[in-house]
Parts: sequence; C-alpha cells; structure tokens
Amino acid sequence: MTSATVAHVRRPRPVRFLGRPAGRPVLLLSGPEGRPETWRGLIPHLTADHLVVLADQAEDAHLGVHEDPGALLGLLHRLDLTDIVLVAHAAHARTGALAAQQDPSRFRVLVLVSPGVDGRDLPPVSVPILRLERHDLLDPARIAQEVRRSATP
Repeated sequence: MTSATVAHVRRPRPVRFLGRPAGRPVLLLSGPEGRPETWRGLIPHLTADHLVVLADQAEDAHLGVHEDPGALLGLLHRLDLTDIVLVAHAAHARTGALAAQQDPSRFRVLVLVSPGVDGRDLPPVSVPILRLERHDLLDPARIAQEVRRSATP
C-alpha cells in the first residue's frame, strides 16, 4: 500500500461525549454526507444542559448506524443510553424512527431534520417526533430550543 493510499484511509474514531455528564443525552446523527460540521453550530447551545453524544461519519460507517436501526440500538445499548433525544438528519431520520419503533424505551423524542419526502416514509412510532426542515440546519439556536423544549418532562 502506498503512502498516498494510506493517507485516504479513515479509521473509525470513538464516540465522543461533550457537555454535562449528568444531563439528558442528546445523540446527534447527520445524514449520508455525515460531517461533524453539520452540528458544529448546535453543540455549544446544548452542552450546558445536556450530554451531547457524537458519532462521526467514520464511526457511523463502521457501526452501520446510518442504515441499520439494529446497529443504532446496539450503539445505544453499548453506551448504556436511555431516554435520549435523537437529533437526526436525512437518512438517519428514518433509521432513528425504525429504531424507536423497535425499542421505544431508549428514546424520549426524535428531532428529525429533513427526514425525507415530507417524512411520509417514516414508520409509525410511539415516541414523539418533531420534524424540522433542511433550512433549519442554518439556525442551530432554533434546533437547540426545540431540543430543550422536547427534552423537558
């Protein structure tokens, strides 16, 4: 393998935790292009009150989380996360809804940003769903406000 080839290999990074360890967990999953930059503006709005959990695209691909609700539930089980707020974008929105359908006890609310064609392809779930549009990604303060409102008992 040449050094040029090695330079392009991405190794999965561990899941990262930011913010208040005792806070309600907020798992951020971006869409298929999955870049940590997707949530860069949102994270500072959440860390004072929440435990923010990040699995970047390399980790998502490694875990199969972006396509497989079983992998997402496996991740939640491995991290011992329950009563989470899942903030998911694009393809992860459907994966999150499928995971919530299989094990609603893991989720407090699903905040789904641009979940597909009007979200009509989402399965029915017993967990509350808040749908936001793609342009809401440009307003992280609004997403944070909705997360805080949704996370409050």
